[in-house]
Amino acid sequence: MTVKIPTIGANVITETSNIITPSSQSALPFGKLNILFCYIDEPQATTGNYYVKALRELGHNVITCGPRQGNVDGELLSRLDIPLYDKPSYPDTYPYQEILDQCPTTPELIIQAEPHFFFVGSKADRRNIPAVYITFDNHRGPLTHIDMYRKGSFDIMFVANKYYQKPYIDSGVNAQYLPVACDPSLHKTYPDEQEECDIVFAGNPGYNNSGQQYKELCLAAGIPPDASGQFRFYDKIGKSCLPDEIQPRLEYRCGLPAFLVNAPPDRRFANWHSREYCERAEYLMRLSRDFSLNVYSCCVLENYARVINRGRMTFNCSLRNDLNMKVFESIASGKLLITDAIPYQEEIFTHGVHYITYNKYYQPDNVNFNLDYQEVRNLVSHFLNHPDEREQIAKAGQQHAHTHHSYQVRSKQVLNAVFGG
Repeated sequence: MTVKIPTIGANVITETSNIITPSSQSALPFGKLNILFCYIDEPQATTGNYYVKALRELGHNVITCGPRQGNVDGELLSRLDIPLYDKPSYPDTYPYQEILDQCPTTPELIIQAEPHFFFVGSKADRRNIPAVYITFDNHRGPLTHIDMYRKGSFDIMFVANKYYQKPYIDSGVNAQYLPVACDPSLHKTYPDEQEECDIVFAGNPGYNNSGQQYKELCLAAGIPPDASGQFRFYDKIGKSCLPDEIQPRLEYRCGLPAFLVNAPPDRRFANWHSREYCERAEYLMRLSRDFSLNVYSCCVLENYARVINRGRMTFNCSLRNDLNMKVFESIASGKLLITDAIPYQEEIFTHGVHYITYNKYYQPDNVNFNLDYQEVRNLVSHFLNHPDEREQIAKAGQQHAHTHHSYQVRSKQVLNAVFGG
């Protein structure tokens, strides 16, 4: 098979009108801002951390607040300027007045980042301070986001995936497209990390369910039950996220579990989200038969880039056409990314220039899905045999991501959308 790759430099993205205008490179018409930034400060909720870091690097005074929720412990909570403790309801709700009264200085902008806790109150309750809501997991459905947007009387909701923007707009939300990004200070090349396998996958590797299908997948991947008899498909690394705490995940060497092979399509893919977890697991299992594959889970911040650097290339399979963080962070880490082609992704990166895409050969409403692994296999083989091409695309993609798709760029886009530019 001949793999056709465009010449490096062809079709380079120069137009950013599909994201937020004005351009991310334009000068901002204001100086230092006092910003109240609300999020859950935990290692796994990295996007809020990236925005806080980027805004501070741009010179703004960022006051952080957030609830004690999930695995947020006292140490992490103490890093917040205004720590908010448990509420009896879920999702947690906080009146604007309760937060603003604790601010050491009057904010000029309120930013709330997903996940699920939210402000309640009118614009008058927040003293007419501009307020925006940044969302990420739009592929999980818009209803919670829309409810939070309305209860908080936000001026703008930023939607990370253009594929899901229309349902928000149809519901009366001022929804603007703002993809996720990378942090060039973390997502970069690490010369001290050696290539040790053909492919790295970092993320949730498969069907995430506690039922029989989940157990079959664990058994097929060689994962035994723990002492309590529970199957755990992946383990979280320590809260401090030190490099020596990264544990390489299993290399899939087994046959496919029965539920992936024998079940009829209407049962095998009961819903889109579960179907794509099955699909991702199947790709990884098949790839492990033909290539050396390392799978890592729950790696964040610097650790994510470090494990990506351990492979000659990296693989991604999206869930429900979600333009996920893996795309930006993997490309920024300096390794060739092979990922599925999804709508609007080419507005950000260009196939053959910044990364490589494959086709899934199905439509979202088609349960009679038939995975074609051969294209992925041929692409991996081609770039293993052509290291110069692989490295050329990886470097071009890394430079493009660092220049045009960092969280500093996204932060400028947020501020431009609110205050104009």
